[in-house]
Amino acid sequence: YPRDTTMLDEQGSFFKNEVVMERPKPKRVFIVDSGASCHLISKLYLTREEKRKIRKASSPVTLATANGIVKATKEVRVFVHELRQHLWFYLLSTVPPVISRGRICLKEGFRYVWEGPEPYIQSKVPGSKKVYCRLSFHCPYVCKSLQVPDVYDAHPRIKDKGSEESRP
Repeated sequence: YPRDTTMLDEQGSFFKNEVVMERPKPKRVFIVDSGASCHLISKLYLTREEKRKIRKASSPVTLATANGIVKATKEVRVFVHELRQHLWFYLLSTVPPVISRGRICLKEGFRYVWEGPEPYIQSKVPGSKKVYCRLSFHCPYVCKSLQVPDVYDAHPRIKDKGSEESRP
């Protein structure tokens, strides 16, 4: 994981004695991967409720990963807050949350646009907002923190907070 912080640092950590019903939203960061054929996640990034809903995969798959060949036999439905949609993820033991760029465009009704320095994902439903991706070493990822108000002030392209080009 080539950066100064680990994915766990970015996702947030939870202390043993802390009383938390679910992980605070939104702490999950989803990598948008053009090389992934399906959405992937590990238990580490699931809420308690999501963990209870893990089930046997309806169509198990064999995947070629950086750590070798693995078989994904379980799946879980996860709500991706940034996209405002539930997606089915295959469960692997050690993987950060990954959204398959191909699958989200071909099967889930989204488009992915990377023209210039800021890629975005947008539902094909007319009037949908753009969900801008951040980049880490040229790898796009989505997280809710892009939707905080100070982003408007920091970004020179966004002049009118209410315009079509403003962030959701």
